[in-house]
Amino acid sequence: MEMKEEKKDSLLRIRQEILLKMGERRKTRVLTIVHSKSLFGEESFEELGREETEHILMRLSEMEPTQDIDLILHTPGGMTLAAEMIAIALKQHRGKVNVIVPFYAMSGGTLIALAADQIMMNRFSVLGPCDPQIGGWPASVLLKIYREKGVQFTSVMYAYIAEMAIERTRRFLAYLLKGKMRSAQIQKITRFFLEGYLTHDTPITYDVLRKLNLPVVLEIPPEVYDFLDTCQFGECAR
Repeated sequence: MEMKEEKKDSLLRIRQEILLKMGERRKTRVLTIVHSKSLFGEESFEELGREETEHILMRLSEMEPTQDIDLILHTPGGMTLAAEMIAIALKQHRGKVNVIVPFYAMSGGTLIALAADQIMMNRFSVLGPCDPQIGGWPASVLLKIYREKGVQFTSVMYAYIAEMAIERTRRFLAYLLKGKMRSAQIQKITRFFLEGYLTHDTPITYDVLRKLNLPVVLEIPPEVYDFLDTCQFGECAR
């Protein structure tokens, strides 16, 4: 047991040193949301939840409001409320926010990425659609079936909930993108991410995001991979 604790402490020190080195070189405060098999020893966090929200909000409250941030983001998504709270906090932060996506940031992870001033990716890392899921079904599909086939194929309640969820997410995406581009472009992007053109697990690459005029760059700081080398990754929750 003592050896396990020593190994855990040593691993955490190594990670801290990597992140401090990266922050000093880039003159940023480095934060992480990384879902792995065992990021902190025995614990296993597989998707976004309240732990990440509390962690990010506490770190933001500790720093200067104009401090530039690098957020390393690796997640399949998870709790919508958690993703939205983090995204709002990043959107309102006065310093420059760089979200770094070395592999994937799907669903709620994409909401967080879209709150950034700059999304840093490599050629093969991806974001994903943000369409709400109602009872395991895409909200856009439920509405489409309801309008085309009627109540015999879906319930009125599901259709109403789906419509509410889509409108809520549309407004939130527009809020995240406001000030970064024109209104017409924001409408185009929200339709793309939200209205059922893609299945929920579709990978959206750098090239596609670039064509949408989102603030993406092909750059991953080398320390990010040094940090991720210390993590064990299991099967993606999606």
